[in-house]
Amino acid sequence: MAGNLAGLLSPKDPNNSNTGLILGVQYAQYARFDADFRYRYNMSPTITWANRIMTGFGIPYGNSNTLPYLKQYVAGGSNSIRAFQSRTIGPGDYHDSSGSEAQKFIANQTGDIKIELNTELRAKFSSIINGAIFVDAGNVWMYKYADNYGEGSIFGKDFLKQMAVGAGIGLRLDFTYLVLRLDLATPLRKPYLPENERWVINKIDFGSSDWRKENLVLNIAFGYPF
Repeated sequence: MAGNLAGLLSPKDPNNSNTGLILGVQYAQYARFDADFRYRYNMSPTITWANRIMTGFGIPYGNSNTLPYLKQYVAGGSNSIRAFQSRTIGPGDYHDSSGSEAQKFIANQTGDIKIELNTELRAKFSSIINGAIFVDAGNVWMYKYADNYGEGSIFGKDFLKQMAVGAGIGLRLDFTYLVLRLDLATPLRKPYLPENERWVINKIDFGSSDWRKENLVLNIAFGYPF
């Protein structure tokens, strides 16, 4: 929790009685709750089933309409939903349709609430080479402030309809002191498409260079994602 003590001690903005200031600067007020559940099951000496459920819930109040930027949640990337680039999912059904080059390389989509689910079947082929198949799902949402992303970005009863889903295969080189991980993934469900068109499994076309360029995401990272 943040901002409660400041709220008791700071004066109100003379131009806005609902806003508190410290040395003339507005401070943030919010509560944030996080939970991370993990379960691993050894199916055999060489096969492990690994799972994770990650949730985060931010409640801005008082001075704040949203969580501070550094406290907000993001989705996508090598340790999240690997079929999407980092910070390109959500919040909710939001999508930047500008098509600008800056958006492709400097995505910046964040939210106050996050739900993420990951499941991964890991196989050990040798002392160094490991493989995996995985499915990731999740999204981020705004708690109440829709000005930046639209009403579809607010967390509500339809949140399950706004979940992004991706799947892929992975190769891991385990050098004991260091694990080099390569995960190749593709979206199965895109939450920003019209509601009856979000599942895109039937559009998978590995023979199309345009499809591969738009939908295949290669993640290169160190260590396991969870």
